[in-house]
Parts: sequence; structure tokens; C-alpha cells
Amino acid sequence: MKLSTKQIRLHKLAILLCDGAEVKSERIMAELECSAPTFTRTLREFKEEYGAEVAYKKASQSYVLINKGVIISQDIEQMKQRLLENKKENNNVVNIAKPQKKSISVSIDFKLSKQLNKVAMELNATRSEIIEVLIRNFGSKEQLSKIFEDAA
Repeated sequence: MKLSTKQIRLHKLAILLCDGAEVKSERIMAELECSAPTFTRTLREFKEEYGAEVAYKKASQSYVLINKGVIISQDIEQMKQRLLENKKENNNVVNIAKPQKKSISVSIDFKLSKQLNKVAMELNATRSEIIEVLIRNFGSKEQLSKIFEDAA
């Protein structure tokens, strides 16, 4: 099951605070990988969702869980398990970074333009994708020279 970023932060916060020990605010923000305002929102959501009471100790700049609310130890174990499963799923993520592209202008015959649009629609592709495929498959100098010779 894929967890949202918000769910991940809530689970991590619950796991950090569940044993009742004081946890430094810097450590919490580092573990949650978030800014101070995001941490404040997450803490508020944690208190509201689980009915928990969390106290801030100004002297040590740390937070401590005073009342767990509806959280039980089984919930914490499930949260740990979900985070592990989510981490495994994220390791299988494919990088979908877009390659660098350059915009160009191409002047072609109107009839060819209509044909290109028709092929693109039929193949559920863009005109740029069609042109890229053509160039990749027929873009060598030898192949293009032969095509131009045959056309003449």
C-alpha cells in the first residue's frame, strides 16, 4: 500500500513519540524531513487524529507524549510495518525524469502535416514522438542518402 507524504510523517511522528521519552524538535524535523511549519501542522493533525496529548518542554526544546489517546502498541507496530512496505515499494520506483529537449520549427507540406496529425491520432502519440521515432529509425546518413536518391 502506497502511503502519502502526510501519512508517512504522521506514522513517523507516532513512532518517535510513542515510548514517552523526550524527543528533540530538531531530531523530529530531521526524521520527518520537513520544515518547522509542516511539523507544526503534522503535530496538530497527530493530536486531532489520535486524541493524543503532546507537551513541549521549552528548556530542552523537546516534545514528550503525555497521553497516547487511542494509539495502542499494535497500532505502532502496524505503522512500522507500513513504513517498511512503503520503503520497499519506493525502491522499485522507476525514474521518470524527462530527457532534455529542444524546440525546433519544421516546414512541411500541408498534406504531409495532415498525414502526420492523422498518424499521431491513430497511434495516440504526439507529432514530436512520431518524428523522433522516424529519425531514430531512419536517421543515419547512409539511410537518408539512399532515401533521397530513390526519391530523385
